[in-house]
Amino acid sequence: MTATTAPAATVATAQPALWALLIGNLAIGTGVLLPAGMISDLSADLGVTVRDAGWLILIGGLVIGVGAPVFAMLTSRVDRRLLLVSALLLYAIGHVLSALAPSLTTLMILRAVTIIAAGIFTPQAAATVGLLVPQDQRATGVAFIFLGWSVASVAGIPLASLIAHYAHWRWAFAIMVLLSL
Repeated sequence: MTATTAPAATVATAQPALWALLIGNLAIGTGVLLPAGMISDLSADLGVTVRDAGWLILIGGLVIGVGAPVFAMLTSRVDRRLLLVSALLLYAIGHVLSALAPSLTTLMILRAVTIIAAGIFTPQAAATVGLLVPQDQRATGVAFIFLGWSVASVAGIPLASLIAHYAHWRWAFAIMVLLSL
C-alpha cells in the first residue's frame, strides 16, 4: 500500500510522527520569528537602523504569507517525507548562511530563500496529518502539530533576544541550524 491508500492510524499510534511534525513546526516558527527577538542586536552589529533591519521581519512574513499557498500547490505531488526532510535541510542550510551573512542586504536575500522552506514545511506538515490519523481525529492532530508554532511564538522571540544579547545574533542562527536538523 502507498502512503495515500494505507489505512490511517489512531492519534495514539501516530504520536511519534506527530511529535516529529510538532518539533519541525517549532523549528520553522522559531526561525521565522527569530529576527524579531534580536532586531536591535542585528541593527547594531550590521551598522543599520532598526527600521532597516525590520525589513527582515517583513520579508519573512511576505514570503511565508504569500508563498506558502503557492509552494503547497507546486509541491503537492512530491513525496511528503522527502519534501518535509528537504524543507528542514534547506532551512538548516539557510540558517548556516544567515549566520555568516556580512551585510543586511545579504541577510535579507538569505532570509527570503530560507523562509521558502517554512512555506513548504508547515502546509505539508498539516496535510500529512491527514495521512496519519483517521478523519475524525484530524483536527486534534493538526492542532497538536501547530503547538510547535505556538511555543515558537511564546518562547522563540525571548530566547533569540537572550542569545543575541549574551552571545551574538549569529549564534541564534547557528542554534537554529541544530534545531532544524
